[in-house]
Amino acid sequence: MMRTMLIALVAFGAVSTGVLAQPKREARQATELPCKLVDYRIARSDAKGPPDTVAVLCDGARLADFASTAVLYKLQDESVVYPAIESVDVQGGAARSGFWLVFRFTRSLQPGQDYELRLSGTYARPTDPTVAERFSSTRFRFSTRPDLAVAKTPGRADVYLTSHFEMQVSGAAQLIDAANRKEYTLEPASAEPDDYDGMGQILIRGGPSSPGQLGGKLEVRGVTDAFGQVPPVKPPKPAPPPAAPKSKDAAAWYFNFLHQAGVGISPSWIANIKAAPILSVLPGGFFVTPALNVDAGHGQVGQTRTNDLINPKLGVTRLVRTGSGILEALRFAPSFSYETDRAGDKRNALFDGDWRLYVRGLRNTQASRTREAFQRARLLDPKVLPQDVPKKKFGYDTQVYLGTEIGGSLTDDTAKSSDKSSQVVVPAYAIRRLRPHVSSTWEWGSFTASVSVYPRYLFSPENVTREMATPQPGGGTKRTIFLKTASGWRPYGECSISYAFDPAGHYAVNTVYKLGSQPPNFDRINLAQSGILIRF
Repeated sequence: MMRTMLIALVAFGAVSTGVLAQPKREARQATELPCKLVDYRIARSDAKGPPDTVAVLCDGARLADFASTAVLYKLQDESVVYPAIESVDVQGGAARSGFWLVFRFTRSLQPGQDYELRLSGTYARPTDPTVAERFSSTRFRFSTRPDLAVAKTPGRADVYLTSHFEMQVSGAAQLIDAANRKEYTLEPASAEPDDYDGMGQILIRGGPSSPGQLGGKLEVRGVTDAFGQVPPVKPPKPAPPPAAPKSKDAAAWYFNFLHQAGVGISPSWIANIKAAPILSVLPGGFFVTPALNVDAGHGQVGQTRTNDLINPKLGVTRLVRTGSGILEALRFAPSFSYETDRAGDKRNALFDGDWRLYVRGLRNTQASRTREAFQRARLLDPKVLPQDVPKKKFGYDTQVYLGTEIGGSLTDDTAKSSDKSSQVVVPAYAIRRLRPHVSSTWEWGSFTASVSVYPRYLFSPENVTREMATPQPGGGTKRTIFLKTASGWRPYGECSISYAFDPAGHYAVNTVYKLGSQPPNFDRINLAQSGILIRF
């Protein structure tokens, strides 16, 4: 009997070992994560060190055997800054909850900065632990701007303070309600270092039953966040979710391929392209910003030619915050550019001094309004998910710029007519231009209307070329090119309507109306064009 039991135990152990040792099979096709990334915490792996840990709440499903590569990027004006700050490999969830995905970096996070986290990897399906399910690249944006706010959980009588930051609360910590002349004792909701559900929450002892009973001016004492700073008690505007920019000015990558045709005219094509990645950080808060702007085409409608501008740039940019008043911030973006056309008839070297003015009240996009609605709903009910909050229908954004273009043409150039039958020498000239610029967008559902106006003024006459049809003695005509000058006001504007196919608005069809004249040749444009639009 004993021998039979031993044989059975050995056989069971062998089978169990074989099952447990069975290698995992990786799924062939990538899928979406089975949960939503809805919340985050900023923490420190060392209580005396700077914050280096980001915990992201994956709400909806507990992930088993989670393995991921996490790549961290900085954000500048909602655009990703290249190269990445750091890439780390992560396995498993937090110690107390598999719903929290914890990423520890060797480089500490910086206060007052927006970030993007990109994840890709595998997890095990609960129904079949032997299958490693690959998930497609997932993005999550978060901010290290102070966000300590008053909150209340439905069904509970107490009001508390909550933040995305790990908080240090001293024994004498207090909440000062200056408007009502009251003081409340504060204590942490949890003392466990890996309790990310309770991290950042501070209990108010003897506090009011609703947030509305507190005054508008609140202050904490004896409380510091993960950066060692005393946080203000006011919910700032959160970092917007990854949504498509709505105009060429706001985009880092912009591709608009347009077409125009009609009865009795040859079809023409136009490429309106912008590539402006934000690269490494320089000392003093400056970023390197190479850029390429192209607005060129082939063909013409009657006597009206398409735009013909190719403009590579290399510059830097820096944001200066004013901290108060109607002017919230300034962005200085000096650059050196080379201005030319498709034929290379123009060779202009320019210093481009560009200022963007951030004016209070001119920006309230669909994405930011939806995010704010989710944040308000989340404070009332922590179980609310982003998909539970309806997307806002309306949004708007107006950008104001001041700019100058100073330089000159590099050489005397020879320009030929479109049919190559005549030519003219274009002498070198100086360039001194004032270029203010206003760009506005209005969003309604999947539709976006945009207007951009450039009231450019030329202080110095610039040599340009024009063409005319010249009759020939034997019949027919040829194109004759001749020299002219352009000076004074040379305004240019665009008005467009686009319809986006995807929820984020990256891919759309659009119609554009262009009116005015653009450098370098300042041909007058009065055209309507339509095509496909891709923007990031």
